[in-house]
Amino acid sequence: MGRLDITVGLRNRVNIRGGRIRMGGDETWIEVGQDPVIVGRNPACQVVVEDGKVSAVHVEFVATEQGVKVRDLGSRNGTFVADVRVGDVCISSKCTVRLGATDLEFEPLRPEKVTVPPIPAFGPLVGHSEAMRKIFDRMTKVAPTDLTLLIGGDTGTGKELAAKAIHGASKREGKPFVVVDCGSIPPSLAEATLFGHERGAFTGAVDKHKSPFHDADGGTIFLDELGELPLEVQPKLLRALSERRVKSVGGSSYKQFDVRVIAATRRDLVRAVNQGSFRSDLYFRVAQVKIDLPPLGHRVEDIPILVRAMLKD
Repeated sequence: MGRLDITVGLRNRVNIRGGRIRMGGDETWIEVGQDPVIVGRNPACQVVVEDGKVSAVHVEFVATEQGVKVRDLGSRNGTFVADVRVGDVCISSKCTVRLGATDLEFEPLRPEKVTVPPIPAFGPLVGHSEAMRKIFDRMTKVAPTDLTLLIGGDTGTGKELAAKAIHGASKREGKPFVVVDCGSIPPSLAEATLFGHERGAFTGAVDKHKSPFHDADGGTIFLDELGELPLEVQPKLLRALSERRVKSVGGSSYKQFDVRVIAATRRDLVRAVNQGSFRSDLYFRVAQVKIDLPPLGHRVEDIPILVRAMLKD
């Protein structure tokens, strides 16, 4: 078969239009760049608002080429720009953003030229689009660390493939990579599946089962579809991640583990937090770094390089 020769023009510099926000009457401005700024009542938010009408995680601001994107995160009382309730909108001029009884002042900043890294691949992942090149650059930077990572994206976007690639580029390469599919665990067995169980701990526990955190010791544990984990198990997972130890069901003592945690979800966990189906403290614990993989329909320019990669295989 002949070589498939496809030329893709790459933009290496883009103009990002950021801004800054502050609470009405406050002297301190918070700059909004390409890393999202989340506003809400939760103490882990970048901007904390003490207003009972504001949700735990209420709204997100992020700089784009079109201006600063304001995205309501499924808040109970809504986000308003110029007294109009918005879900997802770009703002590029001075205005007031209202959350509950709180006003945020917004001012645009001068556009800034930003380099888009010329990285067309990360492990087995390929893509020439600006979105994917930015993601590959971020993966390259985060892979050598032990930061907990949350990968978002629809089914089929390659979340597990991305997690494996990050593991392969980390200092834990060659150590175990253990997958736990939280979406396939029966709710009644979630705790025993995550933390292990002793023989006879419950009906049907005919053998001892080791925790996947211990199976992955020294390596990486991948918690797939974390958003499906039952609410009652979430505080126990939070404690395990915070203390780096687990106690099996029916066990009498805790056992330490040494793993890098990567989680993935197809759900919008921030909205799940506001709906009460996912704990905000667990969300901020696993989302130390957040990477969202776009669906192919949002990066059609990557189709040629994906076709070429498949033909090569």
